[in-house]
Amino acid sequence: MSTRCLLNLGDQVNKYTINSQLGKGAFSDVYSVKNSGVKNSDKDLALKIIKNEPHFNKQVHIEVTILNILNRGKSKFIPILLEQFEFKGHKCLIFEIYGENLYKVIKKQPRKRFNTTDCISITAQITMALAYFEKYKVIHCDIKPENILCKKGSDVSHIIIADYGSSCFNVNTIVTSYIQTRYYRAPEIILGIKFSYPIDVWSLGCIIYELYFGHPLFEVKNSGAVLKSMIQIMGLPPQEIIKQGNPKEIKSYFNEDGNFKYLRTIPFSRKITDELKEAPIYDLLDKIFCWDPTKRIKPPKILEHYFVSTYV
Repeated sequence: MSTRCLLNLGDQVNKYTINSQLGKGAFSDVYSVKNSGVKNSDKDLALKIIKNEPHFNKQVHIEVTILNILNRGKSKFIPILLEQFEFKGHKCLIFEIYGENLYKVIKKQPRKRFNTTDCISITAQITMALAYFEKYKVIHCDIKPENILCKKGSDVSHIIIADYGSSCFNVNTIVTSYIQTRYYRAPEIILGIKFSYPIDVWSLGCIIYELYFGHPLFEVKNSGAVLKSMIQIMGLPPQEIIKQGNPKEIKSYFNEDGNFKYLRTIPFSRKITDELKEAPIYDLLDKIFCWDPTKRIKPPKILEHYFVSTYV
């Protein structure tokens, strides 16, 4: 039995009339709607309607709490939650409608990648958003191109960080391997290590690479292949990192001597190390892509980095 609330053109959800479906995620569906309770209103809004399952109902409560806190500071990178209500057992959130996401915008670029000026602008804006999250003790947990929206159309000069359905506060975070989309997943998530703000910085690094080169850095089908690509870039993880990991996860990937089990059986996705070293983003990515999250560069230092500082 489906736990989604499936809607059609013209359906009524409280005072909102369905125009069209904007998107579909693992936990929710998003529709374009009009407020039929306001006379002569032609403004389209976005309705996010959550699947009716206990876990999602609990998570949407966290999402709403996080959005309300982030909205207090009036950051231009945060979507404004206009209203929340319940409809036939489903939690519903109302937002403004924004432009295209970065995934779609990338595909429209010449050679499917951004020019350096746009790379710098997008990197700086995401970084400022991450610094803002940390100020309010928020970890986004799913930074990826699909969750980065243009304020209007495909103009990347003003972006919005969307979708807080996986987000959490940096308080008693639960060790789990089920957050972050695989291409943008930090090593501490894969290895089952307690996580914090640096997982979002790792995702940012993956996005910077993708903006610059036009393809994901870790475009592979499973976590083992992701780890192999990470090892190709960073070498084997230090023993102190392996010791922090979840024993079940560590045993899945590493021998007792700390060597990666599948070094020969999983093909490399790309020869990437030479490609990286020749790029102007190499120094910044070198400071992002490290096994130890406590040594990963922090947002304020990213904003001071020579690749980004021209924007700030």
